[in-house]
Amino acid sequence: MSLCYKQLGQKNKYTSFLLEAIQELEKNQTQNSAYYTLKLGLYRNLFVYYNSIGDSANAISYINLAKDLAEQQADKNELSAIYIYLGDYYWKNFKNTTKTLRQYSKAESLLENIDDYERKLDLLKNKSSLFVEIDSLEAAMSSILQIRTLASQYSNTPSPAYIESLILEGEVANLQNDLLKLQSVLSALKNHTFEHLSFEVLIRYHNLHATLMHKKNQNREAYTYLKPNLDQIIERAKGSVDTQTGFWTVEKEYLDAFELMISILNELNYKEESVAYLDKLKTINDASLYNNPLLKASKLTEKELAEDKKLTAQIQSLRNDYLSADENMKSALKTEIDKLSAQQQLLTNKVAFSQTEESIPIWKVQQQMNKNEIILHYTELNEKLYVNSISKKSIDLAVLEISEQVGELLNSTANELASGNTSLKTLYNVYQVLGLDKIPDFIDHITVIPDNELYRIPLEVLPTKKPNTSYSYGSSHYMIEDFNFKYFTSLQDYLENNRNTSGSLSTDFSAFAISYFDDFQEKLPSLPFATQEAREIQRVLTSFKDKQVFSGNGATEQAFQNQLNSSKILHVATHSEVSARDPLFSTIYLKSAQSNGTEGNALYAYELFDNQLSNDLIMLNSCSSGTGNYLQGTGIMGISRALRYAGAKSLALNLWEVNDKIASEFATSFYSHLNEGFSKSEAMRLAKIDQIKTGSADPHYWGAYTLIGNSNPVIKKPASSQFILPFLITVGLLAGYKVRKKSSV
Repeated sequence: MSLCYKQLGQKNKYTSFLLEAIQELEKNQTQNSAYYTLKLGLYRNLFVYYNSIGDSANAISYINLAKDLAEQQADKNELSAIYIYLGDYYWKNFKNTTKTLRQYSKAESLLENIDDYERKLDLLKNKSSLFVEIDSLEAAMSSILQIRTLASQYSNTPSPAYIESLILEGEVANLQNDLLKLQSVLSALKNHTFEHLSFEVLIRYHNLHATLMHKKNQNREAYTYLKPNLDQIIERAKGSVDTQTGFWTVEKEYLDAFELMISILNELNYKEESVAYLDKLKTINDASLYNNPLLKASKLTEKELAEDKKLTAQIQSLRNDYLSADENMKSALKTEIDKLSAQQQLLTNKVAFSQTEESIPIWKVQQQMNKNEIILHYTELNEKLYVNSISKKSIDLAVLEISEQVGELLNSTANELASGNTSLKTLYNVYQVLGLDKIPDFIDHITVIPDNELYRIPLEVLPTKKPNTSYSYGSSHYMIEDFNFKYFTSLQDYLENNRNTSGSLSTDFSAFAISYFDDFQEKLPSLPFATQEAREIQRVLTSFKDKQVFSGNGATEQAFQNQLNSSKILHVATHSEVSARDPLFSTIYLKSAQSNGTEGNALYAYELFDNQLSNDLIMLNSCSSGTGNYLQGTGIMGISRALRYAGAKSLALNLWEVNDKIASEFATSFYSHLNEGFSKSEAMRLAKIDQIKTGSADPHYWGAYTLIGNSNPVIKKPASSQFILPFLITVGLLAGYKVRKKSSV
């Protein structure tokens, strides 16, 4: 199984296969209709693949090759499809209205004399959705009426397309704030059956109903109506996984439903439930991870996989039935869904090491909090950033509109930090935009649950006062100097992983260090300080007994896997790479055990899933170990996701590439403070302050490091440090007593 996955792990295997197929076709001199169809299909597959992974340059090159081929054959039908693809591409990737409409117009011209109902329908739907998004509502209504006319021509009874056109009309009425029109459309929709509508279209219909109630200030009714539908979205999303990315399928309708629910809950002042729903967005991907085909294949038998697939299909079908059923039928359908879900859970238990609570009790979170602590819970949803400030006794919500200007500020700030072009004035702007100057004076501990760009902008790097210049790093005052920071991926994570923990592992500390990568297939730069770093950390950890360092040829993937299961602390000083295409194929570069360490090897994230870890701390002091793909409503995914899934209590990661020497100095400083008995978060804070004081004050150098998860001390403070102050006081008193006695004599 492992060998099979190794082969799957070759990054270009899929594309290489398609390109080789094209080459074989071109060797064949017979260019008949079969040749054309096959080559066209290969080009389209390459376009779809590269578009799905965000590689715009390759995507556009292959769709243009497909277009050229179709033009040579004068294939109007295929060309119309390609122009629709291109229109979607320009809108989804670049929001370029002009180019999108130009491609749609070309497709429309070609389709005028072609009898292709489905393609014409798809084009009109795409145009309607685009016009709604850009607020061109008259144009949207024109396309909607064309859909209705076309649907009526091809069917005597209202088809799904006809019903969807009514839903689109309702969405336009909602945007126009025409409640009478919206109510009229919803009344018309009640006369139709919804059994053939897709899950996403049904969600749009129910969103409209709840929206009308919300706008009429019937918020309790809206909440009662929307809640079961939103619960179905969440459960469906957990089981909907893209086989390429391992992420749940995000649909705009789903995010709209979440946004509507938060608005309703805020009107009702249901603060705890509002936070809980926002947090559910962050935990969907953790649940969807268990449904990843690659992970399931490694844990379940073929019979179990077949059963799981069958149950998934049945449950998803029942969810559609539930959304289209009348109120009398919903209870029975919900019971059947719950029964099948329980059966599937038995299979999921074999994949997931632990199960999370269905609903997060916010009072439990607050119970765990210190009185001087605040949790800043960020969730980006559509074009808004929801900021929940949670203290031991209160919950406050602020909503920040992510305008083009704010979005650009956050994106450019993250890029500047990562590239080393740090601008303190830009960082201070972020501090102000996020309203961090409003944190109460009694707070000295900040727990951050970030989202989107805030995974790439650690709050501790932000100046608390307006800097003199953009580059006066040494004279600026940063948040890290006032606050202790902890990071979690969700409130669920905070609840489960914030307690004191203790485990019995055979090795206190293991380090893996590779300085030179000449024998790796990949071209990787040297890390001359990596081995020295591991040895220096081994030296400063005087409070730890069993310490092992695996360097050079000894730093093999087999040794790593062994120590992963037996080390209290695991330190990695080598290269890593977060796969933008698939987080499960993120890599840590180690040596090959089969070659006795004489060859380089990539250890893939999915290979870590068989471990059931209980490490107190894993530090990946490697390039961008904490980064990865971002998906709206979730966090950053990469190697960190695999290690946390496998059970590691906390991870110390760097968010961008840092100078090798400074990275080595930072890690040594961090471990020296851990050795003194400080908590992991305080040790991280002190190491950052050390860097600020010793000349590397630019946040690019010390801000890259972040701690995710449990922050409690790895060891207790040495006994000597606990008693040294009372001892000195006692000595001082005795000395004073002797002096006084002597003088009196």
